[in-house]
Amino acid sequence: MLTDCNKIFYRALPGQTFIKLIALPGNMVIGKRLLLIVLVLISLLPLAAAEETDCLVYFYGTNCAGCAPANQHLDSLKAKYPTLEIKKFEVYYNRDKARMLENYFNSYRVPENSRGLPVLFLPGSYFVGSSTLVSLLEGRILDNLDNSCPTIEGETAIGLIGEKEPYGVLDTLTLSMVTKAAFKDVFRPGMIALLLVLLMILSSFRKKENILQRGILAVLTLALASILFGLGLLFKAPVWISKAIGIFVIIASIIRIKGFFATWKVVFEDLSESAEKNIINYIRYLFTPVGVVILSFILTVFSTGRVSELLTLLRVLSLDGIYNPKLFGYLFYHTLIILILPVAMIIILYRTADRLDRHASGKEPYNDPKAEKWRSHTQKVLRFVVSSLMLVIGFLLLFIS
Repeated sequence: MLTDCNKIFYRALPGQTFIKLIALPGNMVIGKRLLLIVLVLISLLPLAAAEETDCLVYFYGTNCAGCAPANQHLDSLKAKYPTLEIKKFEVYYNRDKARMLENYFNSYRVPENSRGLPVLFLPGSYFVGSSTLVSLLEGRILDNLDNSCPTIEGETAIGLIGEKEPYGVLDTLTLSMVTKAAFKDVFRPGMIALLLVLLMILSSFRKKENILQRGILAVLTLALASILFGLGLLFKAPVWISKAIGIFVIIASIIRIKGFFATWKVVFEDLSESAEKNIINYIRYLFTPVGVVILSFILTVFSTGRVSELLTLLRVLSLDGIYNPKLFGYLFYHTLIILILPVAMIIILYRTADRLDRHASGKEPYNDPKAEKWRSHTQKVLRFVVSSLMLVIGFLLLFIS
């Protein structure tokens, strides 16, 4: 039978590790109270973080609904194993990373019908889908003896496939997403600047037929230029150009407002006769059908300084040579929505001009010269109202551009 000095004490520490302490006889025996204090202090010491230096390559998408659980699990693993190296790449809105993912798929010989997001690669293995990644990745990390980063040099790998999201961004786009992005592009600063210039030109016509004809030409040109931009065939303008157009609109509005209170001779009073004639000729050319088409095309290109992320994505896909019916369909649908505001503006101007004609004819039904004076007066008032509106929006454009 053991005496008190020969008793064996066991203390369970975290992780089911038992420490065996043997009391020594005589003066070397540690007092029970002191021993208990030491054991408590030892039990409170945190265990050293596990050393895992594996290298993981992880691909996900911005709008990938199924990627959220995988993202959270990787964050928790990183907190648990601080030395773990996780390289994360977004592939929906980054074409370079999308091509990198394609190379990994090909290198790891992942079957076409098994490819998707999220996906994670280790040396010799890969995980597709959040469910497999969340449930099995940690065990694979603990068993992995190869701490090198996975490469695209041709891997012999074992893969685990779960529920996944498409890894091609076109497969993730929906009409609602395109609609939202298109309405965002309708009210971008560059488009507002374009519409202000068209409004200035179209509101200068007296005849409603001219408004309709030039308006249709402007809309068709806008549609063509927008599609060409989406296909990557036109350059993207600097952001500051919309501010420059805003300044031009402000100056033009002030001149038009001044012209309401005085004749154009007063407006051009500081110019020489030849300079005045040249300016008037240039202005008149802008009002011709050819001038409207050229100006509309240039303004559309200049309006592309700040476009939605989705339109930029469609443009990049086109530049990459990814031509398919879905891309063309989304681009065409996006362009149709872009046209809603300019078409509405043209319809309002046309109906306003029609009402002004009827009003003038009603004032002087039997006197065409007097009716023409009424028409000229109401047109002048219309231009003043439009110019005042343009002046306000022009100033706002300087702050929102």
